[in-house]
Amino acid sequence: MSPAPGMHHLPTTRASELRLMGVLYVGTLLLLFGVLYFTYKSFGKYREAQQQVRHLNRELFLMETSLSALKDAETGCRGYLLTHDTTFLAPYGPAADSLTACIAELERINTDPGMEPRLQAFSLLSNAMLDHLSGLAVIGPADSSARTQRVRVELMESKMKMDVLRDHHQRMVGDLRLSQAAFLEEERAFGWSTPFMLLLYAVMAIMATALLFWRLFRTLKQAQLAEAEIKQKAVLLDTEVHSREFAERSLRRVLDTSPIGIMSFRAVRGPMGTIDDLEWLFSNDAGEELLGRKAEELVGKRLLVEMPGNRSAGLFDAYVQVVESGQAFRAEQHYTGEGLDLWLSIHAVRLLDGVLVMFMDISAQKRAHAIAIESSRLELTDRIARTVAHEVRNPLTNLHLALEQLNDELPAAQREEAEPYISILERNIQRIGQLISEMLESAKRRELDLAPCHVADLMNKVMRRVADRLALQNMKGEVSVETDLPDVRVDHDLVELAFTNLAVNAIEAMEPHRGRLFLKAYRDGADVIIEIMDNGRGVPPEELARLFEPYYSGRAGGLGLGLTTSRTILNSHGVSVDVKSEVGKGTTFILRFPTNVMDQVERVA
Repeated sequence: MSPAPGMHHLPTTRASELRLMGVLYVGTLLLLFGVLYFTYKSFGKYREAQQQVRHLNRELFLMETSLSALKDAETGCRGYLLTHDTTFLAPYGPAADSLTACIAELERINTDPGMEPRLQAFSLLSNAMLDHLSGLAVIGPADSSARTQRVRVELMESKMKMDVLRDHHQRMVGDLRLSQAAFLEEERAFGWSTPFMLLLYAVMAIMATALLFWRLFRTLKQAQLAEAEIKQKAVLLDTEVHSREFAERSLRRVLDTSPIGIMSFRAVRGPMGTIDDLEWLFSNDAGEELLGRKAEELVGKRLLVEMPGNRSAGLFDAYVQVVESGQAFRAEQHYTGEGLDLWLSIHAVRLLDGVLVMFMDISAQKRAHAIAIESSRLELTDRIARTVAHEVRNPLTNLHLALEQLNDELPAAQREEAEPYISILERNIQRIGQLISEMLESAKRRELDLAPCHVADLMNKVMRRVADRLALQNMKGEVSVETDLPDVRVDHDLVELAFTNLAVNAIEAMEPHRGRLFLKAYRDGADVIIEIMDNGRGVPPEELARLFEPYYSGRAGGLGLGLTTSRTILNSHGVSVDVKSEVGKGTTFILRFPTNVMDQVERVA
């Protein structure tokens, strides 16, 4: 799928556009923030100058009010002295109060440290003037030259104090007016700069917005073109995704319908780069069935955590070797970890930094192969037994006939004398004949009359057949059958004989009064398992391999053909036989019956 024209340059163009827009955006923001900052500072200066002007106006007003109050008080006192009219003293009280209030407010609102000493001096002069005026008000109205002289002196002193106060007042007012003029100038200067900065900010904001909208329009146009191209690619990609999903589903369907278990793993490496474990990535249906666990339970888990038996079985090391070397691994392995008991055919190949494992349960083939080998061995034994029996039976028949003829022809007196010897010969000839018959019976090929058989009925019937033996030895017997077991197709009489031989063998291995025979049946997958258990003396490990050999017996007087006969019957049914025994604790015969016995019988045949 080739890209559309210009698609190779599209990522670079978009990146350049994004970078340019980013630079413009950041630059515009910085510029606007700068102008806004300077506008804020200018407006702050303007407000500060305006407040200072208002403050100085207030101080000037208070100064003028103070001087006016003193003038009113001084004029009233002067009029009283000249006219002796007390109405002239009326302004004195309000003027004194007004002066005190003005001076107090001046001291409160003053913010200039340099003005504070002068304000204190003005306050002292004002208070001194008020005190002087209050002294004038108490001069009596009587006419005398002395009073006139005193009044003249007091008026002169009052005028001098008032002149000093006016002079001090003028200097203070002059300084305040100078400060007021400076702040008025500053107010006028910042008064026009603030609107100008606001106008500049608005113009720049409009230009920046216009520029950004222009760039945005261009970007949107390019985005529309890119969107059209992306939609075209999306259609192609969607088609490809659907194709891949279909292929993946088809592959998954093929893998899940495969009778071979398939699992994939990812190598989990340690700090040194060595493979410490394998992580599950996939498992098909056959793999889930063989392990008895769903893929959801395994995916993401560690192999050695979930199935540590892989290390003891040597499989983990083999998988690691596959990942490291790339060479495939093939083997047939008897795996017994995690409660499993399987013969597996394993094929492992490297898959990236992991391993793909394909495995198949060949337990049935292994059992069938073992049964076939055993059948071949017994068939050879049968041929040898028949040959030996043929070679022995003819002379044995001749001996039997000769012994009968001898017994008939001997006189009565000699026959009575020879009777013990003739009896010994007859018993041994019969024993040899019985031995030959049992040899032929134990090794001969069976013709099976297969029919469905209920497992519980079969096991209960076997227990009834050996009940008298158990009672004679004061032993106990028990049958346990799992519910809903399927029927097995067997030759009922032959299988009953095989079970009876195994049960009798178990009884003979147990001690009287403490023996316990236990027959148990349950299902394992598609097979039915029957166990015949005893708590007898057990079989040593070195004798287990010979347990089913003809003429081998672990007890005195036995011919060693009972277990051989049972094995022959069970082999002919395709039933695998396994034996577990522990000396001093007992022995267990484990019989595995395939539910489809005909297929198994054909495989053995």
